[in-house]
Amino acid sequence: MRELMTVKSVDEHYVYLSLNVDKVACASCGLSGSCSIQNESSKKGVFKIDKRSVRQDLLPLVPGDLVVVDFKYNPAILSLIVYGIPLAGFILGTLIGYLLKFSDIVSFILALALTGGGAFLTRIYDRKYKIEIIDVRRNTVTINTGQLS
Repeated sequence: MRELMTVKSVDEHYVYLSLNVDKVACASCGLSGSCSIQNESSKKGVFKIDKRSVRQDLLPLVPGDLVVVDFKYNPAILSLIVYGIPLAGFILGTLIGYLLKFSDIVSFILALALTGGGAFLTRIYDRKYKIEIIDVRRNTVTINTGQLS
């Protein structure tokens, strides 16, 4: 899946990107006003990309540049991974505790432990998942100095 994003800021190590939000589409949405993407003051929807992973022909990036970002996986699949693995760990822990006839508290603690293990696996997967900048549309601003040649 590809998205159009705007470079918000650049520091020595990272490029910070934000989603482009269509105000007209947001106005017609049922979640208008409660969505975190529409709120500019929110840090949600800001992506941090390591500069070392950006192709050298696309650098330097400056705030205001529009970039095309390739998400290698479908958001539905990513949501399934992020929420499904810990949930599966919780259900598995509960079932193991029930089948081995542990007390309710021990079953709950086992379920929480497997939920934490699932969250840890998700965290490891998240480190391997990288989004990639594939194209840049430069923000070209010309400044007129007022000098005539």
